[in-house]
Amino acid sequence: MIAPDKPWFTYLCPGAGHAPHHVFKEWADKYAGKFDMGYEKYREVVLERQKSMGSCRRTPNCRPSIHIST
Repeated sequence: MIAPDKPWFTYLCPGAGHAPHHVFKEWADKYAGKFDMGYEKYREVVLERQKSMGSCRRTPNCRPSIHIST
């Protein structure tokens, strides 16, 4: 029965994943060890590269994450 005056619920999940959930081993092997320095160090490397390319302010307003352990 349709009741337009009552609330209703719908669930939409556009990011629903489908198998396979992982990349091929050959592809992952190309990046083995590339990010072993941890999130915070990688973030610094990327930020410095962005500054040198001019795609980021010289003094960006960003701080280290408090949610990610290194």
